[in-house]
Amino acid sequence: MIALGLIFPLAGAEFDLSIGYIAGAAGMLSAWLVVSTNISVWLILLITLVGSALIGAINGLLIVVARIDSFIATLGTGSILLAFILAVSNDEEIPGLKAGFISIGTYQFHGISIEIFYVVVLTIVAWYVLEHTPFGRRLYAIGSNREAARLVGVNTKLIIWTTFIISAVAAGLAGIVVTAQVGSGSPELGPSYLLPVFAAAFLGTTQIRPGRVNALGTTLAVYVIGLGVLAIELEGAAAWVTSVFNGLALLLAVGIAVPRVTKGKRKLGSEWAVQLVRRGRRGSTSVEGAQSVGESDGADGSRVTIVAPLDEESGTVGSPPS
Repeated sequence: MIALGLIFPLAGAEFDLSIGYIAGAAGMLSAWLVVSTNISVWLILLITLVGSALIGAINGLLIVVARIDSFIATLGTGSILLAFILAVSNDEEIPGLKAGFISIGTYQFHGISIEIFYVVVLTIVAWYVLEHTPFGRRLYAIGSNREAARLVGVNTKLIIWTTFIISAVAAGLAGIVVTAQVGSGSPELGPSYLLPVFAAAFLGTTQIRPGRVNALGTTLAVYVIGLGVLAIELEGAAAWVTSVFNGLALLLAVGIAVPRVTKGKRKLGSEWAVQLVRRGRRGSTSVEGAQSVGESDGADGSRVTIVAPLDEESGTVGSPPS
Protein backbone atom coordinates (compact mmCIF):
# COMPACT_ATOMS: atom_id res chain seq x y z
CA MET A 1 0.00 0.00 0.00
CA ILE A 2 2.86 2.37 0.78
CA ALA A 3 4.50 1.57 -2.55
CA LEU A 4 1.28 2.26 -4.46
CA GLY A 5 1.13 5.70 -2.89
CA LEU A 6 4.81 6.36 -3.56
CA ILE A 7 4.50 5.86 -7.32
CA PHE A 8 2.46 9.06 -7.63
CA PRO A 9 5.29 11.42 -6.60
CA LEU A 10 7.76 9.26 -8.51
CA ALA A 11 5.66 9.59 -11.67
CA GLY A 12 6.11 13.35 -11.33
CA ALA A 13 9.89 12.96 -10.83
CA GLU A 14 9.70 13.71 -7.09
CA PHE A 15 10.71 11.67 -4.06
CA ASP A 16 8.89 11.16 -0.77
CA LEU A 17 11.32 9.97 1.89
CA SER A 18 8.80 10.54 4.67
CA ILE A 19 6.42 7.71 3.73
CA GLY A 20 7.85 5.23 6.24
CA TYR A 21 7.68 7.79 9.01
CA ILE A 22 4.11 8.74 8.05
CA ALA A 23 3.13 5.06 8.28
CA GLY A 24 4.80 4.79 11.68
CA ALA A 25 3.23 8.01 12.96
CA ALA A 26 -0.21 6.95 11.72
CA GLY A 27 0.10 3.57 13.40
CA MET A 28 1.29 5.13 16.66
CA LEU A 29 -1.41 7.81 16.64
CA SER A 30 -4.18 5.30 15.96
CA ALA A 31 -2.88 2.97 18.69
CA TRP A 32 -2.69 5.83 21.20
CA LEU A 33 -6.24 6.95 20.36
CA VAL A 34 -7.57 3.40 20.75
CA VAL A 35 -5.96 2.94 24.17
CA SER A 36 -6.38 6.45 25.57
CA THR A 37 -9.84 7.46 24.33
CA ASN A 38 -13.29 5.98 23.97
CA ILE A 39 -14.03 7.30 20.49
CA SER A 40 -15.20 4.91 17.78
CA VAL A 41 -12.83 3.03 15.53
CA TRP A 42 -14.21 4.78 12.46
CA LEU A 43 -13.53 8.20 13.97
CA ILE A 44 -9.99 7.09 14.83
CA LEU A 45 -9.49 6.04 11.21
CA LEU A 46 -10.80 9.40 10.00
CA ILE A 47 -8.58 11.39 12.37
CA THR A 48 -5.50 9.39 11.42
CA LEU A 49 -6.07 9.61 7.66
CA VAL A 50 -6.83 13.34 7.84
CA GLY A 51 -3.63 13.82 9.83
CA SER A 52 -1.71 11.86 7.21
CA ALA A 53 -3.21 13.98 4.43
CA LEU A 54 -2.20 17.12 6.33
CA ILE A 55 1.41 15.91 6.49
CA GLY A 56 1.31 15.23 2.76
CA ALA A 57 -0.10 18.70 2.13
CA ILE A 58 2.74 20.24 4.16
CA ASN A 59 5.28 18.23 2.18
CA GLY A 60 3.73 19.43 -1.06
CA LEU A 61 3.75 23.07 0.04
CA LEU A 62 7.40 22.88 1.04
CA ILE A 63 8.23 21.55 -2.42
CA VAL A 64 6.00 23.56 -4.77
CA VAL A 65 5.72 26.82 -2.82
CA ALA A 66 8.92 27.05 -0.77
CA ARG A 67 10.76 25.27 -3.64
CA ILE A 68 12.71 23.00 -1.32
CA ASP A 69 14.05 19.90 -3.02
CA SER A 70 11.78 16.92 -2.35
CA PHE A 71 14.69 14.93 -0.90
CA ILE A 72 15.38 17.58 1.73
CA ALA A 73 11.77 18.51 2.44
CA THR A 74 10.51 14.98 3.03
CA LEU A 75 13.65 13.97 4.91
CA GLY A 76 13.07 16.90 7.25
CA THR A 77 9.41 16.10 7.86
CA GLY A 78 10.35 12.44 8.33
CA SER A 79 12.76 13.41 11.10
CA ILE A 80 10.03 15.47 12.80
CA LEU A 81 7.61 12.54 12.54
CA LEU A 82 10.20 10.24 14.09
CA ALA A 83 10.38 12.62 17.04
CA PHE A 84 6.56 12.50 17.24
CA ILE A 85 6.61 8.68 17.26
CA LEU A 86 9.16 8.56 20.08
CA ALA A 87 7.35 11.25 22.10
CA VAL A 88 3.96 9.52 21.91
CA SER A 89 5.30 6.03 22.59
CA ASN A 90 8.13 6.98 24.96
CA ASP A 91 10.12 4.56 22.78
CA GLU A 92 7.94 1.68 23.96
CA GLU A 93 5.15 -0.35 22.40
CA ILE A 94 1.53 0.59 23.09
CA PRO A 95 -0.35 -2.66 23.85
CA GLY A 96 -4.00 -3.33 24.63
CA LEU A 97 -5.64 -2.50 21.31
CA LYS A 98 -9.35 -3.24 21.08
CA ALA A 99 -10.67 -6.16 19.06
CA GLY A 100 -12.67 -3.86 16.79
CA PHE A 101 -9.51 -2.04 15.73
CA ILE A 102 -7.43 -5.22 15.37
CA SER A 103 -10.02 -6.66 12.99
CA ILE A 104 -9.09 -3.94 10.47
CA GLY A 105 -5.93 -5.89 9.71
CA THR A 106 -6.79 -9.44 10.74
CA TYR A 107 -10.32 -10.04 9.42
CA GLN A 108 -10.58 -12.88 6.92
CA PHE A 109 -13.19 -13.43 4.23
CA HIS A 110 -13.47 -17.10 3.25
CA GLY A 111 -9.92 -17.65 4.44
CA ILE A 112 -8.51 -14.67 2.53
CA SER A 113 -6.91 -11.93 4.61
CA ILE A 114 -8.55 -8.54 4.28
CA GLU A 115 -5.22 -6.90 3.46
CA ILE A 116 -5.31 -8.72 0.11
CA PHE A 117 -8.56 -6.92 -0.71
CA TYR A 118 -7.01 -3.60 0.34
CA VAL A 119 -4.09 -4.15 -2.01
CA VAL A 120 -6.28 -5.27 -4.92
CA VAL A 121 -8.61 -2.27 -4.58
CA LEU A 122 -5.75 0.23 -4.23
CA THR A 123 -3.91 -1.31 -7.19
CA ILE A 124 -6.99 -1.01 -9.42
CA VAL A 125 -7.62 2.58 -8.31
CA ALA A 126 -3.97 3.60 -8.81
CA TRP A 127 -3.84 1.87 -12.20
CA TYR A 128 -7.01 3.58 -13.39
CA VAL A 129 -5.99 7.03 -12.17
CA LEU A 130 -2.53 6.87 -13.72
CA GLU A 131 -3.45 5.22 -17.00
CA HIS A 132 -6.99 6.38 -17.77
CA THR A 133 -7.54 9.86 -16.35
CA PRO A 134 -6.33 13.33 -17.41
CA PHE A 135 -4.66 13.63 -13.99
CA GLY A 136 -2.51 10.57 -14.65
CA ARG A 137 -1.57 11.61 -18.18
CA ARG A 138 -0.62 15.09 -17.01
CA LEU A 139 1.38 13.62 -14.13
CA TYR A 140 3.38 11.45 -16.51
CA ALA A 141 3.89 14.50 -18.73
CA ILE A 142 5.24 16.45 -15.77
CA GLY A 143 7.65 13.64 -14.97
CA SER A 144 8.81 13.57 -18.59
CA ASN A 145 9.19 17.32 -19.15
CA ARG A 146 7.83 19.60 -16.45
CA GLU A 147 8.53 22.86 -18.24
CA ALA A 148 6.81 21.76 -21.45
CA ALA A 149 3.80 20.59 -19.44
CA ARG A 150 3.65 23.92 -17.62
CA LEU A 151 3.85 25.92 -20.82
CA VAL A 152 0.88 24.13 -22.37
CA GLY A 153 -1.29 25.01 -19.38
CA VAL A 154 -0.87 22.08 -16.99
CA ASN A 155 -1.06 23.22 -13.37
CA THR A 156 2.14 21.44 -12.39
CA LYS A 157 2.24 22.79 -8.84
CA LEU A 158 -1.28 21.61 -7.99
CA ILE A 159 -0.70 18.16 -9.44
CA ILE A 160 2.61 17.65 -7.63
CA TRP A 161 1.06 18.91 -4.38
CA THR A 162 -1.77 16.41 -4.81
CA THR A 163 0.62 13.50 -5.35
CA PHE A 164 2.19 14.06 -1.93
CA ILE A 165 -1.24 14.00 -0.30
CA ILE A 166 -2.04 10.72 -2.07
CA SER A 167 1.30 9.25 -0.98
CA ALA A 168 0.77 10.30 2.63
CA VAL A 169 -2.79 8.95 2.84
CA ALA A 170 -1.68 5.59 1.41
CA ALA A 171 1.17 5.44 3.94
CA GLY A 172 -1.21 6.37 6.75
CA LEU A 173 -3.64 3.63 5.77
CA ALA A 174 -0.80 1.11 5.62
CA GLY A 175 0.37 2.18 9.08
CA ILE A 176 -3.10 1.60 10.51
CA VAL A 177 -3.43 -1.85 8.91
CA VAL A 178 0.02 -3.03 10.04
CA THR A 179 -0.58 -1.76 13.58
CA ALA A 180 -3.86 -3.67 13.66
CA GLN A 181 -2.11 -6.83 12.45
CA VAL A 182 0.65 -6.58 15.05
CA GLY A 183 -1.86 -5.81 17.81
CA SER A 184 0.16 -2.98 19.33
CA GLY A 185 1.69 0.35 18.41
CA SER A 186 5.40 -0.10 17.72
CA PRO A 187 7.84 2.82 17.33
CA GLU A 188 9.92 0.71 14.92
CA LEU A 189 7.04 -0.21 12.62
CA GLY A 190 7.02 2.37 9.83
CA PRO A 191 10.59 3.52 9.08
CA SER A 192 11.74 -0.02 8.33
CA TYR A 193 9.55 -0.05 5.19
CA LEU A 194 11.37 2.82 3.46
CA LEU A 195 14.00 0.85 1.53
CA PRO A 196 11.75 -2.09 0.48
CA VAL A 197 9.09 0.32 -0.75
CA PHE A 198 11.50 2.27 -2.93
CA ALA A 199 13.01 -0.97 -4.21
CA ALA A 200 9.54 -2.21 -5.19
CA ALA A 201 8.62 1.07 -6.89
CA PHE A 202 11.79 1.12 -9.00
CA LEU A 203 11.66 -2.60 -9.73
CA GLY A 204 8.05 -2.09 -10.85
CA THR A 205 9.27 0.11 -13.71
CA THR A 206 10.73 -3.02 -15.32
CA GLN A 207 7.37 -4.82 -15.32
CA ILE A 208 4.07 -4.36 -17.25
CA ARG A 209 4.99 -0.85 -18.51
CA PRO A 210 8.79 -0.89 -18.85
CA GLY A 211 10.37 2.49 -18.31
CA ARG A 212 7.41 3.96 -16.42
CA VAL A 213 6.32 3.69 -12.79
CA ASN A 214 3.02 1.86 -12.77
CA ALA A 215 0.64 0.29 -10.27
CA LEU A 216 0.55 -3.27 -11.62
CA GLY A 217 4.30 -3.57 -11.91
CA THR A 218 4.80 -2.13 -8.43
CA THR A 219 2.37 -4.59 -6.85
CA LEU A 220 4.12 -7.47 -8.58
CA ALA A 221 7.51 -6.19 -7.42
CA VAL A 222 6.29 -5.94 -3.81
CA TYR A 223 5.45 -9.63 -3.79
CA VAL A 224 8.75 -10.55 -5.44
CA ILE A 225 10.70 -8.72 -2.73
CA GLY A 226 8.37 -10.10 -0.07
CA LEU A 227 9.10 -13.65 -1.21
CA GLY A 228 12.81 -12.94 -0.97
CA VAL A 229 12.47 -11.69 2.61
CA LEU A 230 10.29 -14.67 3.50
CA ALA A 231 12.87 -17.08 2.11
CA ILE A 232 15.57 -15.45 4.25
CA GLU A 233 13.41 -15.75 7.36
CA LEU A 234 12.59 -19.40 6.66
CA GLU A 235 16.30 -20.16 6.35
CA GLY A 236 16.77 -18.81 9.85
CA ALA A 237 19.28 -16.18 8.79
CA ALA A 238 20.40 -13.44 11.17
CA ALA A 239 18.27 -10.30 11.37
CA TRP A 240 20.89 -8.17 9.63
CA VAL A 241 20.66 -10.30 6.49
CA THR A 242 17.22 -8.85 5.74
CA SER A 243 18.65 -5.33 5.80
CA VAL A 244 21.42 -6.40 3.43
CA PHE A 245 18.83 -7.96 1.11
CA ASN A 246 16.70 -4.78 1.12
CA GLY A 247 19.71 -2.61 0.36
CA LEU A 248 20.89 -4.84 -2.48
CA ALA A 249 17.35 -5.05 -3.85
CA LEU A 250 17.16 -1.24 -3.94
CA LEU A 251 20.53 -0.91 -5.69
CA LEU A 252 19.64 -3.60 -8.22
CA ALA A 253 16.19 -2.12 -8.85
CA VAL A 254 17.57 1.38 -9.42
CA GLY A 255 20.36 0.02 -11.62
CA ILE A 256 17.83 -1.76 -13.81
CA ALA A 257 15.19 0.97 -13.73
CA VAL A 258 17.22 4.10 -14.53
CA PRO A 259 18.10 3.18 -18.14
CA ARG A 260 14.54 2.02 -18.74
CA VAL A 261 13.03 5.18 -17.24
CA THR A 262 15.32 7.36 -19.35
CA LYS A 263 14.32 5.42 -22.46
CA GLY A 264 10.66 5.66 -21.45
CA LYS A 265 10.88 9.43 -21.13
CA ARG A 266 12.39 9.69 -24.59
CA LYS A 267 9.64 7.48 -25.99
CA LEU A 268 6.98 9.56 -24.27
CA GLY A 269 8.55 12.70 -25.69
CA SER A 270 8.58 11.23 -29.20
CA GLU A 271 4.89 10.41 -28.90
CA TRP A 272 3.75 13.95 -28.11
CA ALA A 273 6.79 16.20 -28.02
CA VAL A 274 5.58 19.73 -27.52
CA GLN A 275 7.23 22.72 -29.12
CA LEU A 276 5.83 26.14 -28.24
CA VAL A 277 5.96 28.98 -30.73
CA ARG A 278 5.35 32.23 -28.87
CA ARG A 279 3.76 35.12 -30.70
CA GLY A 280 4.76 38.57 -29.67
CA ARG A 281 7.36 41.17 -30.10
CA ARG A 282 10.05 38.57 -30.29
CA GLY A 283 8.34 37.09 -33.33
CA SER A 284 7.90 33.37 -33.86
CA THR A 285 10.16 30.46 -34.40
CA SER A 286 9.55 27.11 -36.02
CA VAL A 287 10.79 23.63 -35.51
CA GLU A 288 12.12 21.76 -38.50
CA GLY A 289 10.27 18.57 -39.17
CA ALA A 290 7.24 19.58 -37.09
CA GLN A 291 3.68 20.34 -37.96
CA SER A 292 1.29 22.67 -36.12
CA VAL A 293 -1.67 20.80 -34.68
CA GLY A 294 -3.47 23.47 -32.68
CA GLU A 295 -3.33 26.40 -30.33
CA SER A 296 -3.75 26.77 -26.61
CA ASP A 297 -3.37 29.24 -23.79
CA GLY A 298 -0.02 29.02 -22.04
CA ALA A 299 0.36 29.07 -18.29
CA ASP A 300 1.10 32.80 -18.38
CA GLY A 301 -1.95 33.60 -20.50
CA SER A 302 -0.08 34.01 -23.78
CA ARG A 303 -1.29 32.33 -26.94
CA VAL A 304 0.89 29.41 -27.98
CA THR A 305 0.94 27.02 -30.88
CA ILE A 306 1.28 23.35 -30.05
CA VAL A 307 3.48 21.57 -32.55
CA ALA A 308 3.94 17.82 -32.82
CA PRO A 309 7.11 16.49 -34.46
CA LEU A 310 7.17 14.16 -37.39
CA ASP A 311 8.25 10.66 -36.55
CA GLU A 312 11.47 10.13 -38.45
CA GLU A 313 10.82 6.44 -39.09
CA SER A 314 7.12 6.37 -39.96
CA GLY A 315 6.68 9.92 -41.22
CA THR A 316 3.55 10.35 -39.11
CA VAL A 317 2.73 13.28 -36.92
CA GLY A 318 2.79 12.59 -33.18
CA SER A 319 -0.24 13.28 -31.04
CA PRO A 320 -0.25 16.37 -28.82
CA PRO A 321 -1.07 16.10 -25.10
CA SER A 322 -4.70 16.02 -24.08
